[in-house]
Amino acid sequence: MAAIEQPSAEQIAKLRADVAEANGGSSSVDANFELDDACCSRYLRARGLDHGKAKSMLLDTIKWRREFGVAKMVEEHFETLAFECSTGKAFISPFSDNDGRPIMVMRNRLENSASHEGNILNLVYLLERGCAAARVAGVEKWSLIIDFDGYSMRNAPPLKTSTATLSIMQNHYPERLHRSFMLDAPWLFSGAWAALSPFIDPVTRAKICFVSGPMQEGSDRAKLLQESFKLSSLEECVGGTAQWTYSAEEYLQEDRARYEAAKGAQLSELPGASERDAAVEVAGT
Repeated sequence: MAAIEQPSAEQIAKLRADVAEANGGSSSVDANFELDDACCSRYLRARGLDHGKAKSMLLDTIKWRREFGVAKMVEEHFETLAFECSTGKAFISPFSDNDGRPIMVMRNRLENSASHEGNILNLVYLLERGCAAARVAGVEKWSLIIDFDGYSMRNAPPLKTSTATLSIMQNHYPERLHRSFMLDAPWLFSGAWAALSPFIDPVTRAKICFVSGPMQEGSDRAKLLQESFKLSSLEECVGGTAQWTYSAEEYLQEDRARYEAAKGAQLSELPGASERDAAVEVAGT
């Protein structure tokens, strides 16, 4: 892959100042999105260092985040997220790649929902968790593994959902993908790929790697995967040695607590809440 030209400090500072001004003078968009140097650098790189295009793209993202309600997803849609996450069809792995990047995993065979809205909500939740994991690790990007084992017409996403997924990832999470490993994509996927690939920008397309064949020492599959991952960081079902199983309860534990706290706070603010609490307390004595 060809190296992407990096923006100068002056270009970053100008974009940051202009977008902050358009954002009411604030560098904070929401709790999970700051107009910092790293953010501005990603948007500049995504638009070939063109200031106008980067500014427009970044302002579009700010508008989209507010309209979508990204910052309040957990508090307002946790029950939907809990259902969408229940099978492990998409998650951030507890492991990382060889350079410390988070590993994002997707599996169509575990699809449990026909809801376009639910799947897109789950996608954005996944991407936000990926950003948070990258921030904790001190990196910008993630590695993506799409495991096509069991892929079928029954569990393949509709074109509408696939197109929306591509649009969100490219337009609102630019320069976050390090590399995408498409494992064992069947011929059935070729139709979807033919429909989507023209809309994938060349830089992103160069990061997509189709992987197939046996996971044996010296095989092409083993070489490709081991360039980026330790076998101990990959699940056994994709050729790794990790003794780990996805648990929705563990995966959602922190956000469930956050949701319950928000729900409790809302109930306490309802008219008559203090009187009801007092009555319950009296009844219990």
